[in-house]
Amino acid sequence: MDKLQLIAVSITRHLLDDYIDSVREELDAKSAEYEGPIPFPPFEVSAPLETLAESLAERDRDDLPVWLSEFDLATVENTALSPPEAELEIEGPISVYGRKLVIYNSAPIRAAMTVDRPDGIIADAKMETVNSHGKGRNVPAGYDPNQDNQPNPE
Repeated sequence: MDKLQLIAVSITRHLLDDYIDSVREELDAKSAEYEGPIPFPPFEVSAPLETLAESLAERDRDDLPVWLSEFDLATVENTALSPPEAELEIEGPISVYGRKLVIYNSAPIRAAMTVDRPDGIIADAKMETVNSHGKGRNVPAGYDPNQDNQPNPE
């Protein structure tokens, strides 16, 4: 079974929530199994908006929350986190918001990744294949995935 962790980040909370809602609507339309959205506590940054991504990339990974340190911030353009033009009035520290969805199985994952991501949001997806040998209901009680399970010729 495939498992995808989709983490989206923005400095505009309502834009982030709208994007996550769009992904959830797509998943619900496909009757997908998923967890979330899981909100992360906002991370405050004192940096000019024009150099926000650069400022985050220069920080020690230990100074960033785990959910934000997983991004390769050195490759993120400074404008990637910029809000729409109408919301450029930002004074003081900037809050960075994050949301996570955990999506199971391949077909819904493809559907979720086709949702248009608006400007002002960066997203990271990590795919994991979950191996469930021996844990299903239809597996014989004596099954061991580490042994050769060929029947004994008699």
